[in-house]
Amino acid sequence: MQEEHISHCDASVWLNVAQATQYLQISRTTLYRLIESGDLPAYRLTGTRQRRFKRGDLDQLMVLETSESPIDDNEEFENRDSDKETDT
Repeated sequence: MQEEHISHCDASVWLNVAQATQYLQISRTTLYRLIESGDLPAYRLTGTRQRRFKRGDLDQLMVLETSESPIDDNEEFENRDSDKETDT
C-alpha cells in the first residue's frame, strides 16, 4: 500500500475519501482496493488516520483505465452493419 505523509495542502487539489468516491463514481470498497493494489496513491494527514487524494491522481487513474481498454466505435458500427446484412 502506497502512502505518503503530507504537511500542507491546497484545498482545491485534495479530496477526502467521500469526495474521491463521488468524483470517481465508485464505492468505498473499490477505492480501498485501488489503494491496496498501488493503482491510487493515498496520503495521510500527519497524526491521523484520514486519507487524502490528489485530484490529479484521480484524473490520471481515469486516463489509465480508458487507455488500457480503448473502444473503437467504428468497429462496433461495422459489426452491427454486418449483422444486419446477414439477417436479410
